[in-house]
Amino acid sequence: MPDFPFRDRPDKQRVQLTLDKVSSSADAEQVLAFLDFQWTFRTMQATYEQLLDQYQLSESKFIILMLLENETDHTLLPSELATKLGSARATVSKLLVGLQKRGWVEKQHPQDDKRTVAIHLTAAGSRVLTQFLPANFKAVTTIFASFTIEEQQQFKDLMDKIKQGTQHLKSEAINHE
Repeated sequence: MPDFPFRDRPDKQRVQLTLDKVSSSADAEQVLAFLDFQWTFRTMQATYEQLLDQYQLSESKFIILMLLENETDHTLLPSELATKLGSARATVSKLLVGLQKRGWVEKQHPQDDKRTVAIHLTAAGSRVLTQFLPANFKAVTTIFASFTIEEQQQFKDLMDKIKQGTQHLKSEAINHE
């Protein structure tokens, strides 16, 4: 993710001037809340990516390892991984190459169909998860440390509303294409 350390962030007056210039009926406070939310998310994401990087992981690689870990036999087909990740098979294939090079996953051929390739989590891949997960959960705890239980629920409820708004925006964008 590119680093955008914006130091000159607009205040309410500057946002309002911009809104007036383009004759927008948007609310300046909403615009500022959106900018703050976006900036906070980007900062959190960049910090989390640094944590992942300490373990030679990306978010996608971590998710793949977790998906495999949670399977009874620690094995999934590449197509199943792509579906669960919501990614293209080509993208998953590239990720799997990197995981294979590290020895965290291996290709297996099921006995009943030698043409099929399954992806299996290795002991080394499982160890990476065992090492990373405590740091992962500590990061979550640190981020939400100042929230009360009630605030966590309020935050979840507000996030649900943001998801709804995002879906409406997505629908509007599709309808305007």
